[in-house]
Amino acid sequence: MPIGANTLWNNESKNFNFKALKIGAKVDVRYDFTITTYMNNTEVWARLFVPDYSKSPIGYVSTLKYQYSYDMSYNQTIYIDAQRIKTLGGAIQFRADNESNIVLNGIYIAVC
Repeated sequence: MPIGANTLWNNESKNFNFKALKIGAKVDVRYDFTITTYMNNTEVWARLFVPDYSKSPIGYVSTLKYQYSYDMSYNQTIYIDAQRIKTLGGAIQFRADNESNIVLNGIYIAVC
């Protein structure tokens, strides 16, 4: 953990807490999750949502060909490049284009 940081994840609000990081910090995050799809060819996307911040990182995760429960991991790099992201933190959001259920199993964070 960086000096002065108790945690980078707030379990109550389900948000990242970047207040203890310096502007310019690089944060690598791995999300481990299970997705259950209910239709074939379901696309999955992930983003770190920061309100009123146009640079919220978003990424394509996968197209899942069959109806099934998949255990997956997704890596994302977040740059603390503005006071807004440092102050507000962010929330992880997953999006699928078809009906599905996503359960977040774990988050691993590394700061450079």
